[in-house]
Amino acid sequence: MKLIILSTLLTLCLAGTPWIGEPGTDRDYWVSMHAQLVQQTAQRKDEIKIVFFGDSITWMWSQENEGVTIFNQQYAPKGAFNYAIPGDRTEHLIYEIQNGEFDGLTAKLVVLMIGTNNIGVNTPADIAKGVQEVINQIYTKIPNTKILLLGILPRDGATTEEQVSQVNTLISQFQDNSKIYYLDMSPQFQTSPGVQIPGLYNSDNLHLSASGYQVWYETMKPLFDSLSA
Repeated sequence: MKLIILSTLLTLCLAGTPWIGEPGTDRDYWVSMHAQLVQQTAQRKDEIKIVFFGDSITWMWSQENEGVTIFNQQYAPKGAFNYAIPGDRTEHLIYEIQNGEFDGLTAKLVVLMIGTNNIGVNTPADIAKGVQEVINQIYTKIPNTKILLLGILPRDGATTEEQVSQVNTLISQFQDNSKIYYLDMSPQFQTSPGVQIPGLYNSDNLHLSASGYQVWYETMKPLFDSLSA
């Protein structure tokens, strides 16, 4: 896992256009992970009722000592599958949707958190445009699904607080409370703007600890339960 996260950090400088699909071939693990997800969709599409979609923060729901226990107990029994790939930015999710990962799915809910890897590389407006295109592409493949759009979590202390806040303000406007629902969990992960709660994060101040995933679960539970019923 540490090698994957390190590779993720080393590729951020290679970011492209946030709203134009692009493969994540700058990461040696991406090709195989994408292929596995395409195969999973082809073989198990009828079982997939809920999709968790995003980057390493979402991917770590499936990792030991992070979120896997909660995921297996609370989400998997409802037909949830984790489609996140570490290091992904908005443009990678667009490519993945366009290239097999969502083909034939009829999932009733997509839990989407994306954009943190675009921070510091793209402008907030461009990141939001990328998130909007991810949503557009999801509906191209799964027109009847609902999307639980999560704001980018606080990260890096005060360094990126303004950028994260700006992106979240912009993407919050995508909610219509009919098909797209927005949830900002920032208040649960910081004591004040730019001041994260240490115990909820790993030492990099980006990825969550097991306690962080517990807070995520508790914060998202009411809306998730309503949308996944």
